[in-house]
Amino acid sequence: IKGKKLKQLLDKSETASDHLQDYMQEGSKENSLILNIESIEGMQNLDKILEVEGVDGVLIGPHDLSSSLEIPEDYRHPEFNKAVCKIIQTARAKHRGAGIHAIMGARGLDLESGWIEAGANFILHSADIIAAMDSLHSEFNTLKSGVHKGSENQADSTDPINI
Repeated sequence: IKGKKLKQLLDKSETASDHLQDYMQEGSKENSLILNIESIEGMQNLDKILEVEGVDGVLIGPHDLSSSLEIPEDYRHPEFNKAVCKIIQTARAKHRGAGIHAIMGARGLDLESGWIEAGANFILHSADIIAAMDSLHSEFNTLKSGVHKGSENQADSTDPINI
């Protein structure tokens, strides 16, 4: 449902017929409603947010939350970790899901493990661009180390592969 009909249903200027109501319930029964918590205000209102019918869980946005805490992207800062754990524990105590978009890839596995121990039951681990960059960085370092070793043991000029 979209457009004018959706607007009317949302602003309650119109109600759905029984048939439409059944359709909407059937179509959305497998959906989950996960809300982002990305600010101090979100943390302060978390109990109220979790009382809303239909909210299945919360997802922490690390960049915005750290910026709201005035420690932008300092994901190892004790205040950031304290905030993340508080959000996770509050949501889990209310039987809701809690997770975080952990954008550090392999460099943040220890943090992700700690958040799982705090009760997080879903983690968006890394991102495709970060995973690709990490992989390329590692591969290029491997190649560079091989080139440096090769330059120490100068290849014979008749060697067909001379880097």
